[in-house]
Order: sequence, then C-alpha cells, then structure tokens
Amino acid sequence: MNCPRCNSALVQSTSLAGTPSEFWLECVKCNTYVNTYKPQPHQAAVHRDSHLYIGNFGAYGTGKTLTSREEIYKHIFITPNANVLICANIAPQYEQTIKREIENDIPAAFIRSVSVQKSYIDFINGARIMFRPLDDPDKLRSLNLTMFVMVEASEVDSEAFQQ
Repeated sequence: MNCPRCNSALVQSTSLAGTPSEFWLECVKCNTYVNTYKPQPHQAAVHRDSHLYIGNFGAYGTGKTLTSREEIYKHIFITPNANVLICANIAPQYEQTIKREIENDIPAAFIRSVSVQKSYIDFINGARIMFRPLDDPDKLRSLNLTMFVMVEASEVDSEAFQQ
C-alpha cells in the first residue's frame, strides 16, 4: 500500500505502547497516517448510526471493543477539544480490553502526554481520553464530556449511569 498523498511507501506505525500498531500505517516521506481498519457489516452499521446513544451488544469475539475504539478515534479526530470517558464498573474491565487495545494501536506520534496516576491520554490536537471506574458516581461530576463509552454497561449501577 502506498501513501494516498505522495504515493511513497507506507510502514507500520509505532503505537503508544511502543509496539507496531495494529491498524495504522505512516508515510516515510510526508507524515501522512492511514488507518487500515475495515469494518465488518455489523460494525459499519454502528459507525453509520447517528443516534445520541448507541448500544453495542454482542457475544465474545464479535468486535464490540474494536468498533467502540474506532468510534472513539473518529470522535477525537473530528471534535475540537474532545473529552472522552471510557468507564466500567471496575477498572480491570476497561484496562484489559479497550485501554490496552488503544495503547497498542494509536500512533505514539498522536500523543502529547499520558498520566498513569490520573489515568488519561492527551492528544496533540487537544483531545483527551480519560479512564474511570464507576464505583463512586460522585467522581463523575463536572467532566464536561463530549463522548463516553461504558464497558460492560449491564454491570453499571443505574446511579452511575444517570450521573
């Protein structure tokens, strides 16, 4: 595959985790990045859905996490100063799934800073992804979110969802 801008060679990008990115390629000449993700039909349906809230349900291995990850990418690239929350009832539910997948895929060149202590990733375009457990709904106040993704929402307390 060649760069769509200058037709030079594309190479696998280095992810935030320091490993080869799962889907991102970068041009060796002009600094263009290409996401090679190709959605399956059920994933494409989610990407086309314009509802305010979208439920992404399915069995193990159906691509829910990948679909959500790509929706987050789309949001942070087109929403000025996007502020995204990825949450779950308990932290391991997102740490071992979507957080790890983002770190292994998103190009390191897109990242301004990472706070392990405060659990967020800041992007060079001003976007932020925060990761929070939903054990205390009061911790969710005043986050000024532009998007949120709940992992295993069926396990989330209704008070946390309302907050």
